[in-house]
Amino acid sequence: MHWLTGNIGYHHIHHLSPSIPNYNLEACNKEYPEFEKHTNKINIMQSFKTVFANLWDEKRQKMVSFDENELNQEIEKLK
Repeated sequence: MHWLTGNIGYHHIHHLSPSIPNYNLEACNKEYPEFEKHTNKINIMQSFKTVFANLWDEKRQKMVSFDENELNQEIEKLK
């Protein structure tokens, strides 16, 4: 599965250090377990639900769409 997805589950490491090549991301993740503390693991079924999620909502601790985010902001203004 990692080969098929290009190690997408470890891609956040590449953003922290772009010099780490894709084929070393999994090894880097294993060598530095602190990366696990700051990631959310999802399964294949959960990943399908993220297709239309574009933003991380800090308050709700979940991915949301732009429309959902806009609606949440409007609701917050009314409170």
